Amino acid sequence: MKIKDIKNKTDDYYGFDISGECRTDEFKEARQFYYAFARMNNYKLHVIGNFVNRGHDTVIHGIKRFKENMFYTSYSEKYSKYLMYMYNVTLFTKVEFIEVEASELPEPILNVCNELKKLNDSDILEFTETRLQPFILSIKSRKYNDVENKNIVGASLERKHVNPFLS
Repeated sequence: MKIKDIKNKTDDYYGFDISGECRTDEFKEARQFYYAFARMNNYKLHVIGNFVNRGHDTVIHGIKRFKENMFYTSYSEKYSKYLMYMYNVTLFTKVEFIEVEASELPEPILNVCNELKKLNDSDILEFTETRLQPFILSIKSRKYNDVENKNIVGASLERKHVNPFLS
């Protein structure tokens, strides 16, 4: 991304020109996000500063403050939203369920669906990222086609290995 585009997109995100002389917290935060994002895109300090009428030393100070403030949750959440805007990322957190007849679903799956309907969007997103995706990856990594017709022998236990989600 070009430095001019970074500055213009930051202006659009905040709704004001970040190259102004204002020293309010909102302006300082906007400039810090701009400095950090531009530096992350490998621009030199003097180039970053020139686009907002600042010197390289001001950019260094802004990046230092940015790093210190990232320890605060509210600040890091704001920066996450800024990054999503800069990269044109849209999160689809609203989960919509397809209504099906209860008789069409096995009871365990129906129970899981009913429990998921009770959760809010952030809980569902957390569940998906921390539990569901790793579980699905572990299932995909297994080779059920070869295992389904063979007996798996454990210590003194012989059992048939069946995946309930694939049957």
